[in-house]
This record gives sequence, structure tokens and C-alpha cells, in this order.
Amino acid sequence: MTDNTFVGNTDGVAIGDPTGSTITGNVFRNNAGSGIYTDATSLAVGGNTAIGNGEYGIHAPAAIDLGGNVARGNGTADCVGLVCARR
Repeated sequence: MTDNTFVGNTDGVAIGDPTGSTITGNVFRNNAGSGIYTDATSLAVGGNTAIGNGEYGIHAPAAIDLGGNVARGNGTADCVGLVCARR
């Protein structure tokens, strides 16, 4: 999933089995739940922006960190499992 915008939804993206998948270059803003939420181990995540979501900006504690993620102003936490800038 690349270059999409998710604004004002219940959740941005919740991933169950992402074998071989990537989430890159997306914007998750003002969703009631999380921008990205997964506990899967094989998801590659990078270059996403998560701002003002009600729960997590990006929750991906076992994902592959491709870098370049930005998260700020999210309810529960901005970034779990990845490194996120706050710009």
C-alpha cells in the first residue's frame, strides 16, 4: 500500500497477515482509532505520516522499519516499534 490518504475514518489500516507487504508513503490523519495497527512480523513500514489519530499513530512493534515515518499528536502513543520523527 503506497501513497494513500486516510482521514476521518474509524481506523486508518489494521493489518492481520501482511506476508510480503509494505506500507509506504501514506498519510493517516484524524482517524478515530489508529493510523496503522499491526502486531505482524513481516510488514515493512516506512515514509508514513500519522497525525492526530485517536489511538496510535503507528503501532507496529514487530514490523520491519524502513525509516522516514513521522508521527505526532496521536492519542495513545505516536509510534510503537518503529522510529518516528515528530516534524
